[in-house]
Amino acid sequence: MAEAPSYQVESRNISTAIEVEKLDTNLFRSKSLWIPFRARGVFGGQVISQALVSATGCVDAAYGLHSMHCYFLLSASPAIPILYHVDRVRDGRTYTTRAVRAVQNGRIVFVMLCSFQKPELDQPTYQWAMPLNVPKPEDCQYSYARSARTIANPDVHEEVNTST
Repeated sequence: MAEAPSYQVESRNISTAIEVEKLDTNLFRSKSLWIPFRARGVFGGQVISQALVSATGCVDAAYGLHSMHCYFLLSASPAIPILYHVDRVRDGRTYTTRAVRAVQNGRIVFVMLCSFQKPELDQPTYQWAMPLNVPKPEDCQYSYARSARTIANPDVHEEVNTST
């Protein structure tokens, strides 16, 4: 098996794959880029992560991610760093909005619009609380083990028991 190119080897560690270098107040540059085997360009998840890290670098730490919308426009080359331009669209008391343009060779390859929210008292939640009687994932049975136990039960209907 051929050895992977150096730009792919260094990005195997996820903590380095999402790092960006801050060049100016609203300008960041990718440190490493990775291209999956047989892909046309840089791995999209890495571009999204680096853009989000760049946007987060332009927001007060009291804000947490609220929403994000991403659009891939062109494929990016791993040979040239991507520049992330962060536009400060809006700074409010509770919500902050950032637009990020990922640029390579003077062409926009990716855009992202994201908003951040400062936690509020009595903020509505849109999910139910986890029931108390739900087992932990490591305590759950595999479906085939549960099926085998059901089939081995002497009281199971004969149409369910396919072993006979």
